[in-house]
Amino acid sequence: MVSKRFAALVTALRRLVFARSQREHELEAELRKFSRAVEQSPSTVMITDLAGNIEYVNPKFTELTGYTLDEVRGRNPRFLKSGHTPDEEYARMWRTISSGGEWRGVLHNVKKNGERYWESALMAPIKNAGGQITHYIALKEDITARKTAEDALRAHAEEMERRVAERTADLERERALLRAILDAMTEGVLYVEDKTITYSNRALGQMLGLPLDSLVSRDLPALYERVVRSGPTYDRLRAEVDSVLDRDPLWSGELRLERLDGTRVDVVLITAQVSGPAGERLGRVSVLRDISREKDLNEQRERFLRHAAHELRTPLSNFKTRLYLLRRQPERLFSHLAVMERVTDEMNELVEDLLDVFRLQRHSNELGHETVELCMLLDDVIAACQAAAEHQKAELRLLAAGEPVFVWADPERLRQALVRLVMSALDAVDEDGVVEVSLAVESDEAGNWALISVRDNGPDLPPAQLQHVFDPFYRVAQGARSTGIGLGLTLARQIVELHQGTLTARSEAGRGTVFEVRLPECGSCYDSAAEELISER
Repeated sequence: MVSKRFAALVTALRRLVFARSQREHELEAELRKFSRAVEQSPSTVMITDLAGNIEYVNPKFTELTGYTLDEVRGRNPRFLKSGHTPDEEYARMWRTISSGGEWRGVLHNVKKNGERYWESALMAPIKNAGGQITHYIALKEDITARKTAEDALRAHAEEMERRVAERTADLERERALLRAILDAMTEGVLYVEDKTITYSNRALGQMLGLPLDSLVSRDLPALYERVVRSGPTYDRLRAEVDSVLDRDPLWSGELRLERLDGTRVDVVLITAQVSGPAGERLGRVSVLRDISREKDLNEQRERFLRHAAHELRTPLSNFKTRLYLLRRQPERLFSHLAVMERVTDEMNELVEDLLDVFRLQRHSNELGHETVELCMLLDDVIAACQAAAEHQKAELRLLAAGEPVFVWADPERLRQALVRLVMSALDAVDEDGVVEVSLAVESDEAGNWALISVRDNGPDLPPAQLQHVFDPFYRVAQGARSTGIGLGLTLARQIVELHQGTLTARSEAGRGTVFEVRLPECGSCYDSAAEELISER
């Protein structure tokens, strides 16, 4: 019985030993497999004790860093640090793994040969069967190439962003500059896509008398029908522009527009096609230039030349008649010569006036400024006109301020203008008429002004005539007389305006006409005049 039990026990023991041996064999095989996996791993594997000292590194570590296991065993991994990773990150890593957690991050280390490299690291604790931490393991992957590529890509992206930002800034500056230029232009600019206005500058709104924000996004045909008063219909004009732009880069033409207030504006319109990079048609840009004043000046110039020719034709005809009579009536030689001399003087005066008008319009006849005391100048003007007043049997009065009034002016030119005004006033009065010249000083926000008034008590002028009295060759018909040759008041105004002053005319029913000259008073001239008086004494 005992022997049977012993035999059974031996058999069981043998089975147990065999099973254990089999298990150990399997475990050894498993360990060898894991060992080969670690040895052949493409990632570096490092195992440290609880103090962080290295106990094991795999061959990949040696291949990557150049350090063998014997060289690093017992050393702390901190010797690999490059200094790039902050100490705070290492402290956070040790707190994480020592508390049983995993830490993942990127480290920047140094190889044995001094070369720097990047690696992506996973660090975790190794625990025994009882759950106690016995070691730490670090699995690392060399990501230097990827990091370099990422850095290069990032640098390229940053460079592209910088270039885009710079180009955007350049475009914004160019856009701001272009907008400033367009807004500073006196010509109106309009950009249209299809039939919708997408841009207009400030000058266009002023030209049309419309708010700037009321033009953008507006329908062009509707605006055209609203403002164009002389020209083809929109459809006809569009067809004409299309046919021209199909073969030429620009179309140009003239239109007559009407502002909201009803005033007329003549414009030259120039239109060009705007195309995209591939040649596609994007829209059209148009420039409108106001030529109203040019037209008015051309009309005025033509009228001026017609009148000048007429004014010269009359004395020339008289001169020719006297030559004929001189041949027929030699006994009246001196009478005819006297008339011919007077006609010659009239023609000479007319030519001089014409030259003066052109010189003053072109500012080619520069003024010679000096200190002028107006009371003394007006005395000279009255003296120059006194003979004409006596011939007219009219009274010429001077009402001057008690104190001297100084201006900075050309005395000869200013005297010429004032004589013209007084002579024009004398022409307007009948016998026993009165022409009154007065001088005063007025002040406003702009400063002090010398005010010279030339008043007559002749017939008042209706508004229709008053608005043209300064036009060249305009004659004011008064009774049976027609005053002057029509250049005196034109010259007077031009001279006054060259002195930075103004010349205006007004007429009151039953009180005649008043010409008012306003000139800036010269404040500094008083001191210089006082010094001259002291030096003379």
